Amino acid sequence: MSFFREIEQETKALNKPVYFVQGDAAELVGRAGQMLEAAAVQRCSVPSFNHWAGSCREQEILKALVTARTVPMMSDCRIVVMRDIQLASEAGFTALVEYLKKPVESTVLILIAGKFPGVKKGGKAWSRHIETAAGKVGRVFKIRVKDVRVHQYAADHARALGKMIGRREVDVLLSAVGNDLSVIAREVEKLCLFIGSKDTIAVEDVGECCSVLAEEGLWELTSGLAEQNPERALRALHRRLEEGAAPHQLLGQVGWQVRELVTVRDYIGKGLNDRQIQSKIRTKLPTLKALRAPGGSRFSRPEIVLSKLATANREMNRHRAGGRRIIESLILDLCT
Repeated sequence: MSFFREIEQETKALNKPVYFVQGDAAELVGRAGQMLEAAAVQRCSVPSFNHWAGSCREQEILKALVTARTVPMMSDCRIVVMRDIQLASEAGFTALVEYLKKPVESTVLILIAGKFPGVKKGGKAWSRHIETAAGKVGRVFKIRVKDVRVHQYAADHARALGKMIGRREVDVLLSAVGNDLSVIAREVEKLCLFIGSKDTIAVEDVGECCSVLAEEGLWELTSGLAEQNPERALRALHRRLEEGAAPHQLLGQVGWQVRELVTVRDYIGKGLNDRQIQSKIRTKLPTLKALRAPGGSRFSRPEIVLSKLATANREMNRHRAGGRRIIESLILDLCT
């Protein structure tokens, strides 16, 4: 990935007073920030006195800027790292842009930001203001999900850990865990540990190591929907969310599960027995039993259940936040 090569080249000199790393690819943005921070610490002769790092979630950006203006102690440079810049207040954004107009040359200021919130009517596009100001005095690195080749990312991450993974193996991995970069990174790391001394990750390794939990969670979700058991379905949903699955990804999986239930209910309506249905579609017997019960008849009306999915999809695309709430409401609706 070219942006990492650019950052590697920059770390060799690290002669700018400001570095701004921003984008919606959180996993890569974080790693780029770590690379710059590690290089800056190596340059600083006494990091224990001259290295400050904090997040706008926890620390005031004004405090960080005061630190950035402080003369380094027994060193030729001071390092200040500020994460989650997009969460700063209006006063914080204003103070940061003012600092960037005349940064302290003896400080290496590393700014790390995710996706900025939408600009409110009459408000300022702070992302653009900070990027412009930082670009005049330092370096700006934009890292966006749409620029990332997911297959290459998985392969590069495995290679960095001393292992190889092929295209087919990555396909299987993505089908199991989705396209979220953070989840892919964790699963690749888990795979590298799982294969031990082997050099190459095989399809069987991916199937055994990564698919089991996801598949079990999906079976649990399917059973909860079929049995009209919202507690069971929500438990499975929350487990997948805690594992790092994004609400949009889970909405697609729920849609797939609902289509499976609609198909099974259609086979039941045509008079097929359990064995005949299982020969056509993978379904557990408890799920079949639940769908044969009176409550399962709601999946005989695909125009209703699929319209619920379509509504949830529209709401999720319309709102910048609240994806978790929308999918939870959908699960409760499908269970009633």
